[in-house]
Amino acid sequence: MTLPSFVTILGPYTVIVLTFALAWLVEAFVEYFVGKLADQFPKLGAYKWVLPYVAVVVAVPLAFFYTIDLITLITGADPTWVGITLTGLLISRGAGVVNDFLSFLSGKMKLPKES
Repeated sequence: MTLPSFVTILGPYTVIVLTFALAWLVEAFVEYFVGKLADQFPKLGAYKWVLPYVAVVVAVPLAFFYTIDLITLITGADPTWVGITLTGLLISRGAGVVNDFLSFLSGKMKLPKES
């Protein structure tokens, strides 16, 4: 498997920026389409624990579509399905980090108090 042409032309920074952009987009998609439903319908609120798994279901196929393998940047080897899957999992977890950060900025989440 060879790297997509945009990676060879623009270098590894493109892959890193694309990974962060996909993490943000996955967070926005999951929060807007799934999270808003849980907010609007009280019976669905009990199922908000599913949101990280929805992010995985969205992020891993996106990583395969764009052939994003962050391990390739470190090792220099060709992309593998394992590396792409791990990158998809990282993107989905990044979506959770982005969500936590945005919740903190909007005042929905408070920092833990020091003891």
